[in-house]
Amino acid sequence: MFILKRTRCIVLLLLLAGSDAMFRGPGEDERVDESGSGDESGSGDESDSVSVKGECSYDNVQVALLDMFPHFMYYDYADFKEIVTKLCEDAKEKFELSGGSSDERQFVKNYFDGGTNLNRGSENGLKIDSERIKRIYEAKRALEIPKISNFANCEDVSAFMCCWVAELSGSETVELSTGNTEVCAVDLSSSTESNHVKNGWTVYNAAPEDKTYCEGFVVVHESVSDYFKGNTLFEISMRKALLENGYTRNVPGAPMCGCMNQMPIVTKAACTEVHEVYTFTRDNEVLTAALDLQFSDCGDLREYYVSKINLDEETISDF
Repeated sequence: MFILKRTRCIVLLLLLAGSDAMFRGPGEDERVDESGSGDESGSGDESDSVSVKGECSYDNVQVALLDMFPHFMYYDYADFKEIVTKLCEDAKEKFELSGGSSDERQFVKNYFDGGTNLNRGSENGLKIDSERIKRIYEAKRALEIPKISNFANCEDVSAFMCCWVAELSGSETVELSTGNTEVCAVDLSSSTESNHVKNGWTVYNAAPEDKTYCEGFVVVHESVSDYFKGNTLFEISMRKALLENGYTRNVPGAPMCGCMNQMPIVTKAACTEVHEVYTFTRDNEVLTAALDLQFSDCGDLREYYVSKINLDEETISDF
């Protein structure tokens, strides 16, 4: 039997007695052995881990865990299932990107509109807030999409996008060195809480030297892309665009990131897709589970959108 002691994200498995047979139930999974040691003896003296793709559920992970940790001998199927279920619940628990305070929510709103020190290139802002972004990334938590106007009422379009027109150079912003799209127009009435303009249009006649980069993602209702849309937004807008590439500044008149119907009309955009992955780690008798999402390039955003969302031709043309 096991004594189950649960902390916030940890379950202690104290093996008090052996068994003459190891439980091995049905289940399919995709897994990658990350132990590095190739140890099959089950000595329990080293730390081992395994990554499982797909849903974090008992049915999906049980075979990977039992193959990885063959020294675990289980008396009770129900005990093992309960342990895995609790680990998965903790790993999928959602957190607010803003942290919950009104000041932090306002900062997040301003950031996705394109109006903070991070967007303008202030040295102090970059030093403080980029470290905060790194901590959020390293925490590997499921993130709620911010509850701000940029991402409200997006169900009808099922797509989100970010666009940038500048990049960081030291503590200053300069024009983008490379872009991937041309801006055609901005409907000012579609994002009044970002631009504070009641109505109107801005029409662009792009010159060769004008550089804009846009990237987005598609959300299918009640799917992995839906549950982890906050993480995909964070990946595109903060980790990859800001920390990795230094992209910043919004297209004038539009938010930096928002639902597709609030964003500029552009010729094309890059596309990112999220994949659900969990890493289970054993350190002697301590078993933990951590969210370890992976992201991949899904080509052209419009083409991917059409392939995922069942829409009529008129709606597809509008998109």
